[in-house]
Amino acid sequence: QVQEDLEDTTNDVNKNIEKRHLYSDLFGLGYKIAQIATEKQ
Repeated sequence: QVQEDLEDTTNDVNKNIEKRHLYSDLFGLGYKIAQIATEKQ
């Protein structure tokens, strides 16, 4: 039972890390687009 709980916790942590990477990627992408848009004005 402890082993299963540990695996569940690990999966949750991994999901949270993936989400964080996704958000930072999106943020980085939005930042680049904003820079390009600003340069074109």
